[in-house]
Amino acid sequence: MHKLMSLALVLIFLIGANQAFSGPVKGPTKIDKIRIRAGVTYVMFTGCERYALIYLNTEYGKAMFSSALTAATADKNVTVQFEDAAGCGTESQLTYLEVPELPT
Repeated sequence: MHKLMSLALVLIFLIGANQAFSGPVKGPTKIDKIRIRAGVTYVMFTGCERYALIYLNTEYGKAMFSSALTAATADKNVTVQFEDAAGCGTESQLTYLEVPELPT
């Protein structure tokens, strides 16, 4: 029982630490520009000074790029979270991209 409680506390800490070390959330916002380079995509959001980065070396990054491209093409709002605490004030990698308005 003691091991189970210890494991539960570690999991709670890791989940909380992930939220604590993540950068700010921005949204709803629009995607203004998308630039594609070898291995990385740059995404400019409305109201941001710098491009956000999506690295294309993982399946998650490729899925995020696909969602960003679809949202930009459909002129949908997105909600994003940046890895860097400065948010879109710096060239920061995205932690997630969400398209809350799906077509019905």
